[in-house]
Order: sequence, then C-alpha cells, then structure tokens
Amino acid sequence: MVATLGGALGIGLIHVTSLRALIGPSSLAVALAAYLGKVILGTWHYIRFIDPAYLDGNIHNDFTYLWDYEWMHESLALVALQWQQNGLLMPLPDDFWIYNKNAFLIVYSSLLYYCGGVHPLNLAAWNSLHSILTAAVMAVLAAHLGLSRRGILSVFVVGALQPMTFIASIMERDITGQLFVAVSAYLLVINRRATLRLIALLPLSAFLAYCLRETYVLVPLLITGLIFGLSGGERRTSRNHFSLIALPLFFAALYYLLPTIFATATSRHEAALSNLTGSRMLLSAPFAIIKGVVGPFPWQQVFTVENAEYMPQDFLQHVLNLAIYVVALPAALASWKANRVIDPLIVYSVALFIFGAYGGLHSQYLSIGTVLLLPAAFGSGGGRLGAACFGSLVFFLTANFIYSAFNLMGSDLLKGFI
Repeated sequence: MVATLGGALGIGLIHVTSLRALIGPSSLAVALAAYLGKVILGTWHYIRFIDPAYLDGNIHNDFTYLWDYEWMHESLALVALQWQQNGLLMPLPDDFWIYNKNAFLIVYSSLLYYCGGVHPLNLAAWNSLHSILTAAVMAVLAAHLGLSRRGILSVFVVGALQPMTFIASIMERDITGQLFVAVSAYLLVINRRATLRLIALLPLSAFLAYCLRETYVLVPLLITGLIFGLSGGERRTSRNHFSLIALPLFFAALYYLLPTIFATATSRHEAALSNLTGSRMLLSAPFAIIKGVVGPFPWQQVFTVENAEYMPQDFLQHVLNLAIYVVALPAALASWKANRVIDPLIVYSVALFIFGAYGGLHSQYLSIGTVLLLPAAFGSGGGRLGAACFGSLVFFLTANFIYSAFNLMGSDLLKGFI
C-alpha cells in the first residue's frame, strides 16, 4: 500500500508540473486509472501464478520463478543489503559490475528494495509508475513536435496503456528501462537543432540507452551522425565560431573512441556476431523481420508451453506494434521525402527493433522502441491508428485460425518464442 500510494503521489506531481498544461485536467484521471489498473492486475497475477500464499500474513521476501527473474530479484536484494550495511550509494563489489548485464539499471531499481524493504510485489507499483513516466515523456515530446492537444492526449493514453506494461509485477528491467530509452531519445530530439547542446548531451543520451542494453549505446551515436549528415535542411541554432571548433573536436573524439565504444557494446555478444556475416544477415532479414513483427506465435502455444503466464500481454503488444508500424512508418517516409529532415524517434525505434530481431527475438526487445513512434502515428491522424489496431487484431486472429486449421502447430514455420 505504501509503494502504491507513493507512486500515486508521484503521478500527481507529474500532472501538476507538466501534463496539466499540455493536456488538461483529464491527464490526472487517465494516469491514475492506468497506474492503479496495472497495480491491481499485477498484484492479482503475482498472487495467482507466482506466490499464492503472499497474503497469508507472513513476510514473503523470496521470489521463485524463471532464473532470469530470480537473478533480478536477488541482484536488487544484494544492492539494497550492501547499502544498508555500508551506506546509500556506497561502492558495490567488483563482481556485481562484471556479471550484471544491466548493472546501472539494477542499481537504480534497487532503491525500491532499499527504501521499501525486500518485497517483490512492490515492483507492481514501481513498474506502473515508470510506465506512466514513459508516457509523460512521450507526451512532452509530442508537444515539442507540434501535435495538437488531442494528439498529445492520444500519445499519452496509448503510451500509458502499452500491453507490455499491463502485468506490472513482472520481474524484468524493460518497463523501467523503457523510460531510460525515452529520456535518451528526448535529449536528442529537443536538441537536434542546437549543435553544441546536442554534442554536450550525447554522452548522457548514450549512457541512458546503455543502461538497458549495452548494444543500445550505439543508437544515439548513429542518430547524431544522421542528424549532422542528413538533416542539412533543418536550421540549427548555435554560434558559428563555437560550432566550427566543437564539430571537428566531436568527430575527432568519436573517431578515437568508437572502437572502444563498439567493443563495450558488443562484448557480451562476440560469439553471436562471429557467426553473423553480412550475407547471412541479408538472407535472414526477411525471416527476422516477420518474426519480429508477429512476436510469440501462434497464440495457442499459451496452453502448451511452460511459464506462459506473461505471454498474453505480449500477444496484445504485437497487435499494437503492427498497427503503429503501419501508420507511423509511411508517414515518416513521406515526411523525409518532403523536407529531407531526419526524425530521431523513427531511427531510434527502427534501430531497437533491428537489435531485437537479431538479438534473440524476445518480445520485450522488439517492443521497447515502439512507444517512440507514437508522435508520428498520431501526427498523421489518430483515427488511422484506431483503424489500424482493428485491422491488426483481425490479421492476428485470422493467422492463428489458419495456423490451427492447417495443423501447423509444431511445424516451426514461424517458431514460437518468448
């Protein structure tokens, strides 16, 4: 209850400081409804599938499920214990940084266990709050990009109701990490016309992306290069004599540091990269894209595979993903043809999808960047997105029916994955 109340107060603060001016009083009702709905659903799901005895009156600070989820819980508890013994934010053991692939994100999320005790179910409030924060960042970006108040509200509503965030008690980093990605993209977008600020904030943007997954550190660097190289028609404000000095220094530093950055980004994926030649990437691209779009398929596998408790929200997320792709990507292409200005949000989202398609095809990897497409989707007309969602749902239902009707279960035609 304390964690849930704290999150609700945080949402009230967000409403007062930013959303009320952008959207109006309705933003508070939307945010609280989405937040509390996820907390309730996450709590029910946790008690139903993970720990039915959680409310028996005893203290439950253990978590047993998939090893990856257990690893996150144990890492959060370890950091919280270290801080309780040695002081808040005191240095952690070296092996923590070596063996944790999301070390900085784990450190940040450990504040939940440090402040509220080692109670796994509190993660429902934590994840719910961060999903609303992500939606708020996207609403601010939509306003910056010139969307109408109705468009901004639509971005906020869909961002707050992403299906991948429904079961908020899930012991994963992606809901919190999506906020880091959204802020990373925000820094690039609002500064794309200000050369010096863009260069100054690029390390922070890259670091925030790195916190979720090491390979993501490359995306802000790519986008910055495209902004300078392909957005020549977009006016940038800066003092020319400073820019004349800053730009050569920036590219020189980037040239010098890029091998180290690339090695850091790919250090955990050397074996996979060694088998992924250029020709193999091209040949496998159509299959990777199809699998990335459809996600866990067929849906009937929810009744046959183990640990399928979280799969329904992934099914719905990919319905939304496809609808957003259908609306946002053609609109972005038309905008590029018209004014030759790069849209950092589009590039960011597509890059994250590509990393996900070649990085294990996990649903969360593939969906983490879809929220970045919302301003483009609603900038081209929110009614189109509603129709696209309906069409996407019909497509998935039809595909699943055909898969069952022709008895393709187990054929590996589109092998299911989680």
